[in-house]
Amino acid sequence: MNHFQLARFSWILLLLTACTARPELDDTDGIEAKRLKLPELSQEPLAPAVSLTADYFRQSYPHLTAEQFQQKWQNSHKSGLLFVRSYVNTWYDELGRMSSTGPIGPCFGDPHPENFGYLPFADGFEYLYNDVDDSGACPVIFDALRYFTSTKIMLKDDALEAELRRAYIRFLNGDELSERPSRALRPDMSSILSKVLDKSTKQGKIKRERGSTTLDPSKAQSLFALFQGTGAGCKDCKLLDATQPKISSGGSAGLDRYWLLVETGAQTQQLIEFKELTEPASHRGPWAQQKKLTRTTILEEIWGKKWPQYFALVNIEGESFLIRSRVNADLDLKDLSAEQKKAVLMEQVYLLAQLHKKTLTGNTLLEEWLGRQSEFQARRFSEALLAAQGG
Repeated sequence: MNHFQLARFSWILLLLTACTARPELDDTDGIEAKRLKLPELSQEPLAPAVSLTADYFRQSYPHLTAEQFQQKWQNSHKSGLLFVRSYVNTWYDELGRMSSTGPIGPCFGDPHPENFGYLPFADGFEYLYNDVDDSGACPVIFDALRYFTSTKIMLKDDALEAELRRAYIRFLNGDELSERPSRALRPDMSSILSKVLDKSTKQGKIKRERGSTTLDPSKAQSLFALFQGTGAGCKDCKLLDATQPKISSGGSAGLDRYWLLVETGAQTQQLIEFKELTEPASHRGPWAQQKKLTRTTILEEIWGKKWPQYFALVNIEGESFLIRSRVNADLDLKDLSAEQKKAVLMEQVYLLAQLHKKTLTGNTLLEEWLGRQSEFQARRFSEALLAAQGG
């Protein structure tokens, strides 16, 4: 090979290296960063705010009775954040009509500041994403957009929102969180357990409230056997009581739930819940025809192999149920100082990015897109809420 050929070969090798370095998306998507298409929602077929009426949202919830949906509709008017978080099905129904969606990967499904909290582990609480009903595979940019739309509606602080978006991009690209503020704010798990039992039980029985009913003994024993049969259950537990609470509002309206009061040791009890699951909202778009994640897979993507204590998935008469402890705790941002609130929101953004970076990395274009589209969506939902409230 002469000097000219050698130089030419070196330039080709350099160009190939530059083209393949730092891909924005993982290899499964096969799209380079510069080819990532980010839809401009103002130019997409989204209904204007004036059309976001009860009838419009009702289309995404055909499984609810008219009475159940009306109660959901009225309850959602209490705040802007509650309004946008109440209609996660509609969120994905709308975005499923976009001309481009970006890469498909594991998604929280319904990320917003109130869906992060403390979950129980053997050695105490850990701060995690905690509402996995709608978790699955979806366009990751839409998952991120839901979080930043929610924070824009809740915070109304342009500077803080921009800082959070910049941090999200850095975390996507491998930056680490210097400290986890949730650890310093972590409540004592035993005291939370005592509060849960005091509120919901009395003298070894579950309180019958809000239309809850006592389960048939055979049904109760069947559920208890399922609980014991999971790796999350306790083999030496004793069943004390079992009820079926009535859920008439919220995203779980019309779905079955069961509560078991279980003795887990000498003078120790746990309140265990079986929660019926439906198809995740994140799977409602056309992307579900390309890729879906099983419940087990998405929970391992979110929590890893070590799930919270007493959490498991089971099947009951053909329906999926999540078994979980009723012992959990939230961080109410209203109770925190401005510095603490910012730190906790930064931790949420970090957790969001840890899931999303399995699919893509970040750049300035994505950061700016999230800013524009969250503003657009926040304005749509805020105007729709104002109209619904009669404003």
